Amino acid sequence: FSVIDIARTFKALGLKSKRTIEFVAFMGEEEGLLGSKAYIERAKKSGEIDEIVYMVNLDMTNNVSGFNAGGRDELLSLLKDIGNKIKSIDPAFGNEISNSAGLHSDHQSFLMEGIPASAPIGRLEKRVLDCYHANCDSFDLVNKKELENTVKYTAMLLYGVANANSIPAKKLDFYSTRDFFIKQNLRRDLELGNEWRWGKD
Repeated sequence: FSVIDIARTFKALGLKSKRTIEFVAFMGEEEGLLGSKAYIERAKKSGEIDEIVYMVNLDMTNNVSGFNAGGRDELLSLLKDIGNKIKSIDPAFGNEISNSAGLHSDHQSFLMEGIPASAPIGRLEKRVLDCYHANCDSFDLVNKKELENTVKYTAMLLYGVANANSIPAKKLDFYSTRDFFIKQNLRRDLELGNEWRWGKD
């Protein structure tokens, strides 16, 4: 819903950006990132992979209070600057910044290609988390105001990134991507998932 509403926000406001923004709702994430992997494979075959410079992932994000740079130090200043602008418009915005990469969500497929990927950060109430992947999950657990905040602040993030003079985190090459995962202590997780591409050395 957030992805769709962010796209609706751009359309309703007639927002234009220097860079193309593609809104994608991936399927099959829980079954092994099937949708995002298929997207990447198609982009590689068509050559469009070279045009993808940045990915923003929404997964378990609610009531956005800041942004995660995804382990790319180069993004910190840009995200902080965008956050400062958001806070000047809406003082309720927390402008929290974190900087760690993780796996097991659709951004992983992009990280594997060296593409910088970050995410809004937020919080879900305990009663919501208690029903995560459980049969007690229902629409009455959705907090409308918090969902609106997710849409609002993520739309601002996308607009800021898409209109930045440059995106300081560049695509990593094959071996720099390996080094990134090692630095982020993710090698073992990738090995366990049979996703490690760089041999045993």
